[in-house]
Amino acid sequence: MKRIIIIPKLIMNEILTHAKKEYPNECCGLLAGKEEEVSYIYKIENEDKSADTYFMNPKELFYAQKNMSGKKQDLIGIYHSHSHSEAFPSKTDIEKALWSESGLPLFPKSFYFIISLKDFKKPTMRVFKIKKDQISERRFNIV
Repeated sequence: MKRIIIIPKLIMNEILTHAKKEYPNECCGLLAGKEEEVSYIYKIENEDKSADTYFMNPKELFYAQKNMSGKKQDLIGIYHSHSHSEAFPSKTDIEKALWSESGLPLFPKSFYFIISLKDFKKPTMRVFKIKKDQISERRFNIV
């Protein structure tokens, strides 16, 4: 049985604030913790500065990974916003789901947290596991 992902309300608020601050461009970042319980957020600059795509700043991404390792945190997921569409993986999201050239995922246990700002006053977030062209949604609780 799959465990429900746990997100503290404070971190959820930080994710939404980050998404709104970067609007109309996509925001991006990492969520870390233990197993499926989020305890830390790493907001990362979107170098694309685009409403349709994101590319995480490599230096900030390296810092986040190094920091997670030092704190013995697991990478739980990658988050980004969709400023004008639903909270569902786009074709680009699926194609760029961080696959290595060998066809193996670089972050095989990672979830993809997608925030929709289609309704700016009532943003929504959904969580997915993306394996090549297979998308499955995961439940989460805000505590």
